[in-house]
Amino acid sequence: MSDHSEGAESAGPAVRLGVDRVLLVGIFLALSLSIIDGMVVSIAAPTMAADLDLSSAGIRWVVNSYTLARAATFALGGRLADVYGPRRVLLAGLAVFVIASVLCGFAPQEAGTPWLVACRVAQGAGGGVMYPAAMALVVAEFPVHQRGRALATLFGCSQLLSALGLPLGGWLTTLSWRWVFWINLPIGVGALALIAIARGRNDIGQRGVSQDLKGAALLAAGMTTSVLALEQAALLGWSDPVTLLLIVSGPGALALFVLREKRTPFPLIDIRLFRDRCFALDMSILFFSTIAYMPMLFFASFYAQLALRDTAVQAGVYLLFFQLAYSVGAQFGGQLQDRVGVKPALLIGAGLGTAGFALWALQLRELSVSAQWPFIAMAGMGVGLVVPPAATDAYGRAGPEASGMVGGVVQTTRIFSGALGLALLGSVFSDVAQSRVTSTLKDMGMAPGAVGEAARQLVHFVSDDQGDRLQSSVGGVQLTPAIQETIRLDIVRAHQWVFMAMALAAAMAFCCALLHPGSRPAGTGPGSAADARHDAES
Repeated sequence: MSDHSEGAESAGPAVRLGVDRVLLVGIFLALSLSIIDGMVVSIAAPTMAADLDLSSAGIRWVVNSYTLARAATFALGGRLADVYGPRRVLLAGLAVFVIASVLCGFAPQEAGTPWLVACRVAQGAGGGVMYPAAMALVVAEFPVHQRGRALATLFGCSQLLSALGLPLGGWLTTLSWRWVFWINLPIGVGALALIAIARGRNDIGQRGVSQDLKGAALLAAGMTTSVLALEQAALLGWSDPVTLLLIVSGPGALALFVLREKRTPFPLIDIRLFRDRCFALDMSILFFSTIAYMPMLFFASFYAQLALRDTAVQAGVYLLFFQLAYSVGAQFGGQLQDRVGVKPALLIGAGLGTAGFALWALQLRELSVSAQWPFIAMAGMGVGLVVPPAATDAYGRAGPEASGMVGGVVQTTRIFSGALGLALLGSVFSDVAQSRVTSTLKDMGMAPGAVGEAARQLVHFVSDDQGDRLQSSVGGVQLTPAIQETIRLDIVRAHQWVFMAMALAAAMAFCCALLHPGSRPAGTGPGSAADARHDAES
């Protein structure tokens, strides 16, 4: 057994000393770039649009094309990691991401929209490919009894850094929106150097094995179309013909993908993974918890700017309560999983998340951060206790040889459920907000025939990145400060419904955790044969 194992046991660090620590720092920097990029670009979007004269549709495509490209390439990245080795794929994906970032910063005044959308697609593809490769590299390089803490460190630190995305984006935008992209160059080069220096022992792919590019194309088409359908539903409505066509074609492509994967000898995603009850429940828990978590970032930021009248930078600080608690929960959850198994972490986390989101929702009308932060922290710690352990348990169910594939499944599930949650909760928000604002406008004496359209305009206005501003008039009627305050409270009430729906999603994750057997993946206990083999190779 190598000497670093002895040091790990005596000192109890989260990761092994030496080369593995260097590797983990490099992976952390790479993943942080991928996570933060979508957040800081959203903050810089108004300045970017004004400077390049982009239309509202154009700037939405600049923001959304990154998410769509990531969603479409996660599974392909996992498969490529299994075929060519996770380190090679991670370095290639990170290089594409950094180059595309630099090119985004050089977007010209003319043809700014197609330039940025193309570069953002390349950015998203690079980020989507490198994420499952990074997870697979951790699984390959860390012994099983340290893997939970190593992955928890990545999840927790990356999420903590992502909390700084909004204030960081606001500060960089004061210099120039182009620095939102150029900042990725020095960080990305540093990550490339660290990952390349920390040479490992297990970066061995399965050369000659089919990459299933046809399956990748079907999955990309299905994921992209499904996410696009959810994006368009919020803009055009669920009954719009374009939305309906996308809703049908997306699942149709995914169904064809499943049929192909069952028949191909080397599938992009082995559908048989879902026959494992623990793996299927892990995916269900990630699905429901992400429905609560990812939309929360949007709605909490929106609430902070509208109801609390925070700036974008201050809204990022408001989210720090959640992200700090998430990081603590992720660390505790990883340690708990390594010691006693995954089920206690899942049950405690989902229970805390359910209570935290529900109590947070009840406090939203208080318009006081001091009254809300304990429940924000409770929700954050709950999600942190759930997501990393569930993902880590899923990785262990397939074995190191398929860890890249599992990483693609995990991230595809999270991105899709996050998009689904945002679309569904966005519909809940719009319906409740319009209903309450309609009632308020009726009470102030507006003509019944004009009330519905006026309420729609008001809700659309405050939902369209307008911060704490409300229109001074609607439908030819002046909105006094008192009426504006009433409408503001109506919108806060709509937020309460949304956060209660998040609590319901966390409760569904809790129900799935109750069904989880909690058994460890084969050979994952401390001192197991798998550990012995790893230490012997060290």
